[in-house]
Amino acid sequence: MCALTEQVVFTEPYISSPNNRWTTPQLDDEKLAIENDLELKTAASKLKQKFVTETQALIHADLHTGSVMCAPKEGATWVIDPEFAFYGPMAFDLGALIANFFLAYVSQDGHNNLAEYAEWILEQIQIFWDTFVAEFTTLWDDPKEHTGTWYERKKFENDAHVKHTQKEFLSYILGESLSFAGMKMLRRIVGIAHVEDLDSIEDPEVRSRCEKHGLNIAKILIKNGLTFEKMEDAIQLARVQKP
Repeated sequence: MCALTEQVVFTEPYISSPNNRWTTPQLDDEKLAIENDLELKTAASKLKQKFVTETQALIHADLHTGSVMCAPKEGATWVIDPEFAFYGPMAFDLGALIANFFLAYVSQDGHNNLAEYAEWILEQIQIFWDTFVAEFTTLWDDPKEHTGTWYERKKFENDAHVKHTQKEFLSYILGESLSFAGMKMLRRIVGIAHVEDLDSIEDPEVRSRCEKHGLNIAKILIKNGLTFEKMEDAIQLARVQKP
């Protein structure tokens, strides 16, 4: 299953492959540009190396908004379809979910929804990230939960040192998450598997404009994800990247 992810997420979208599909002819030039973009392909290869070699956490590895089941009862949230699960980079799951939010956002012009709803989608990205940071640091601060050997408690006993280390680590995870988000966005536009948010836009001209918006965001995140210091900056990027 990991080999399949490596194929359809990290390799095929960047080459000519019969599995790929996109809105044609509107995105033909965009797809060819991806195949000829050395910087983009090099960045994608580095992210593939992280996916293959890093074993930070048990991850879902096929996480998207359709995998999350919620109920009105507090805390009643489940994630389904775990068949791709393995030990990999934790940012891959985070990035996958962020990608789906961004794809939902860029699709809104094709569905004639209110601008307020598009902004609401972007707000969910910030809420998701802030909630992750809060929960992760809470677990890190709990000696019963934080028993790992990477940032050992005995090595970072000073509270100021702990907070500094947490900030540095989460900054890195933010960058990796945005980079992986770009990978997932790009493969959902020109790869084998797409999202209903975009595919359900009937007019190919309108759909392709939305998809170009998504590709603009994706390519910047793949190349420069690690340079983002705040989620707000990535959200603002999405606002200004309309073609």
